[in-house]
Amino acid sequence: MNWLSLAFFLLMPTVSNAEHQNDNHFSKDHCAEIYKGIQFLLSEADKHWELLNENTEGSKQFIEDAMRIQWLADVAGNYSTVYRTFCSEN
Repeated sequence: MNWLSLAFFLLMPTVSNAEHQNDNHFSKDHCAEIYKGIQFLLSEADKHWELLNENTEGSKQFIEDAMRIQWLADVAGNYSTVYRTFCSEN
C-alpha cells in the first residue's frame, strides 16, 4: 500500500499537468516536483543498497532489498525520461 501511495503522488502532478498544457512542456514548479521525486527515489534506493550489503546473499531480506532497489531505479529512470522530455526548456 505504501508503494502504491508513493506512485500515486508522484504521478498526480504529471497527469494533471498534461491535461492543461498545449506546448508539451511542464511548468517549472511541476518540473521541480518531478526532480525532487527522482532524488527521493534514488535516495531510497541508496538506503536499500546499504541494507543489501548487511544481509546474507540469498536471504529473504536480501532478495526483498534487491527487488526494492530494482523497482526504485526503474521508476527513477522512467521519471528521468519524463523530466528530459518535458522539462528540457525549464
